[in-house]
Amino acid sequence: MRMSNERACCIYCRSDQYSHFRSTYDLEGNVYYLTQCHSCKAIYLNPQLTSDDLVRAYDESYYGSGERKFSSLTEKFIAHYHKRRALKIKNITGKIGNVLDIGCGDGRFLEILKTMGNYDIYGVELPGSAADRASRVNGLQLRVGKLTEGIFRDNFFDAITLFH
Repeated sequence: MRMSNERACCIYCRSDQYSHFRSTYDLEGNVYYLTQCHSCKAIYLNPQLTSDDLVRAYDESYYGSGERKFSSLTEKFIAHYHKRRALKIKNITGKIGNVLDIGCGDGRFLEILKTMGNYDIYGVELPGSAADRASRVNGLQLRVGKLTEGIFRDNFFDAITLFH
């Protein structure tokens, strides 16, 4: 079990004024907090996940095999939430823009968003079956691997999403 490496300051503005408003646990029993900075109002996971944590959490078994991860009923439920999230982005951007989804999975959220306006859609996903599925989404400009500094121009995106 990994020991907590809670940060003493906000990961964005470095303020030491923050509060935890919800806790959660991973499958190994490690505790994490949703934390809000009192200065910049950012909400972040505390402690942050390490590269090793992400590899364990999102190994190939997480994504499932075949064309879809879940049963048809579960996939319909997920599509409903993708649509709700896409509508929020549409309301923010005004039906046009460049949208990046970090950890885009199979790309279906971006695929739904694209039907709602004139969007250029971009996704970043780790190598594996989800990235393979995302690569088949029409119009998705997919980056397979980690999000690294410098792969996109500054101020290029109208919205950046990161779910789950």
